[in-house]
Amino acid sequence: SYLINSYIIFSFAFSITGLSAVVFFVKSKGVSKFLTFIIIFFILTTPLLSNILLYVGVIEYTLNWRNLDRSRKKLKDV
Repeated sequence: SYLINSYIIFSFAFSITGLSAVVFFVKSKGVSKFLTFIIIFFILTTPLLSNILLYVGVIEYTLNWRNLDRSRKKLKDV
């Protein structure tokens, strides 16, 4: 029970992180808001892409792709 609840909470958190990373990269490419909405809708409604979104969130959190926390050291700096 506790493991299932933990899995659900972490999956949700990392999926949100992955979604924000996708939106960040799409906006950095200069894509219109409408096309961004279509991409987000397509990702959220396709089960395989939703699972990939979870992994993107974990990788983004680990590697700090967007450089949101500048005090964190990158793997190159360690």
